[in-house]
Amino acid sequence: MASRRDLHRLKLMHGIRQVRRADAEQQMAGARRSREVAEQAVERCRDQTEQASAEWREHLAAGAFDPLFSRGFADQIMLRVSDEQLAQGRAEAAARVVERSEQGWRQRQAETLASELGLKQAAQRHERVREERRTEALADRITYQWVKP
Repeated sequence: MASRRDLHRLKLMHGIRQVRRADAEQQMAGARRSREVAEQAVERCRDQTEQASAEWREHLAAGAFDPLFSRGFADQIMLRVSDEQLAQGRAEAAARVVERSEQGWRQRQAETLASELGLKQAAQRHERVREERRTEALADRITYQWVKP
């Protein structure tokens, strides 16, 4: 049987689990924002790489081929490709963080739902016991009234 004290403790534990779930939701939202920023950085780097490649192609298409300019364009393309790879690595890391935070949130959600169910069942048991006690007390009064001299 769940006493009032037990019921109160269950309510407090459920409240703690709700707070933990809310914290997990915040962490998940932050991780998702970080992933979006990282993905945007990848797109920016890709665009810059494409732009550097286009400048290189324009230089090659021009009639005058200057080796110094060519070397500069090649260095810029290599730098952009390197930046893109780094940004891609950060985006992949952010995606892993999102997955872990979502897994943590699912765990907290399950704990909260289980706590909610346990609390509901304990409250129902507590109410059922109280109702049985009231019924017994009423039955005792009625019986006393019948047998009273």
